[in-house]
Amino acid sequence: MDDNDVYKKPRSELRERYQGGDAEVKPFTIRGRMGRAYYVIYSMGFGTLMQLVLGVFVLMIAATNHELLIGIGGLIVIALSLVTWVLLIIWTIRRANDADLSGWISVLALIPFVYPVFWFIPGTKGPNKYGPAPKRGPLGLAIAIGAILPAIFIAGVLAAIAIPAYQDYTQRAQVGECMAASVGVRQWVATSYQETGRFPDAQAISESGNELPVQSIYCTVEINSDSEQIIMSFRDDSGVGPEIRNGQIYYWFEIGDRSLNGYCGSDTIPGRFLPRSCQKED
Repeated sequence: MDDNDVYKKPRSELRERYQGGDAEVKPFTIRGRMGRAYYVIYSMGFGTLMQLVLGVFVLMIAATNHELLIGIGGLIVIALSLVTWVLLIIWTIRRANDADLSGWISVLALIPFVYPVFWFIPGTKGPNKYGPAPKRGPLGLAIAIGAILPAIFIAGVLAAIAIPAYQDYTQRAQVGECMAASVGVRQWVATSYQETGRFPDAQAISESGNELPVQSIYCTVEINSDSEQIIMSFRDDSGVGPEIRNGQIYYWFEIGDRSLNGYCGSDTIPGRFLPRSCQKED
């Protein structure tokens, strides 16, 4: 027969493209095999969803600045993170079984930047000792979800930087509100000090007509004639940040060469939250 005969029997063996098995892939069970596409979809898709939920949850809890809520929120975050890791291990065991490997190899998924290796390990064609071949998952969706990984990593880094910075900014603003609420009291004490040459005593304070103590949004401002200080106390029920809650700022006066100077400080509030204008220079 002529070699150019189009009806000639082909010499090479024709093989159909492997389309996967018929076994259903159920996500929340340790039994059965799991192909690459479903592994990426479940591990990355569920992981991304949990990251978004936890991120929003952490921001909401951080915004309250309530110590008890932050503690409870921390426990919830830990619990959900453990659930995520357990599911990842289960899916990795099934992914290893799909490649006819022992499930113990799934412990490699706990090593950072190693678990994506399981995205590329090919599964065995047809049944193996761990069960029938699983159905093939949507490859396009798996690729799209896998591409989200760098974005999640970057978002996590930015959140780790932004959340503490936001909390510090909020607490500095709360200290600023308290300092602003004490302006009237400080001006009256300074005027009395300049007129009498001394800090006003209890009788002068009671006869001054000032409505004391002053209640601001976050703190209580009062005059202590014994310690000769204006004391600003942050209330526990005012929603202030955890590092200034129940803390106190002390404001006092000292006579300089030709002027009366005011200073402030605190034994309970970190110095980075105090305004620079009222800190005494050594």
